Amino acid sequence: MAVTRTMRIQPGACNFLNSETGKAVSVSESLSNAESVISKICSSIALPPKFKLVAVDDPGINAIAEIDGTDRFILYDRAYMSTVSASGLQTWPSLAVIAHEIGHHLCGHTLTTDGSRPPLELEADHFAGFALARMGAAQTDALQLWSSIIPDVVSSTHPPRSQRIDAARSGWIVAVNRSTGQESHTLVSANQNAAGTYDRVLSIWINHQSYWEENQHGHPLARFIEIERGPSSVFLYDASRDMTVRLEFSQTDGIASGYWARGKVTDTLIYWSPLDPFFWPAGMRSSSDAIKN
Repeated sequence: MAVTRTMRIQPGACNFLNSETGKAVSVSESLSNAESVISKICSSIALPPKFKLVAVDDPGINAIAEIDGTDRFILYDRAYMSTVSASGLQTWPSLAVIAHEIGHHLCGHTLTTDGSRPPLELEADHFAGFALARMGAAQTDALQLWSSIIPDVVSSTHPPRSQRIDAARSGWIVAVNRSTGQESHTLVSANQNAAGTYDRVLSIWINHQSYWEENQHGHPLARFIEIERGPSSVFLYDASRDMTVRLEFSQTDGIASGYWARGKVTDTLIYWSPLDPFFWPAGMRSSSDAIKN
């Protein structure tokens, strides 16, 4: 039996593709269907299914992640999801949309008032690719939503489709690597743009035994050799740039933090610069000494 109520969507709520926010909508929840979809995604990553999936009939909305009180909601427009897949919510493209919104919640994006921004959308796409791989999707199935269904709409809040495909692919690769026992870690790194400043980008670091490879959005970027390892860290050296990267990672979820220093070093007491531009000191984003990929 469906439960119907009115819910207000906060301005700037994280959404899948340029949804309208800052308005009240009537939402309804089909309990059995919603629970089965959420449980399928959450069980693939050993996560309790503590999300509420609700439907709306509003052409200005496609899918939105929102917090109301202590509840974490995922809203989807019934007509929009029918264009994603006419076969219902249990298809790979539909599951990708919902997994993307769960990613917004898990990445902490719904805890701020900033709303959707390109780096955040790529993080949510990355999670969706990871989750679909854990559910058993082949890479073509996992990427179907981004590669052939959604339009290539670029805005101040959402990145181009090519970047979204790469982010979802990188998430899928990380999940597959873990299932086959190959070590890999995901972190937020930096890449210099045409203006000379730096953008936040997702990086995957893959251990090929004889060398490590850094990938950004599915494309190989650089190679490193491992020079030292600790219980929750690894030091990687790139001789071509005379720099060491230190990855600090969790033993349970593989999410890493990255730092770099000049030279071939393993001393943690020296100053290490974060790879994530969010943590750089003021003015460093345009510094010639900042890491260049």
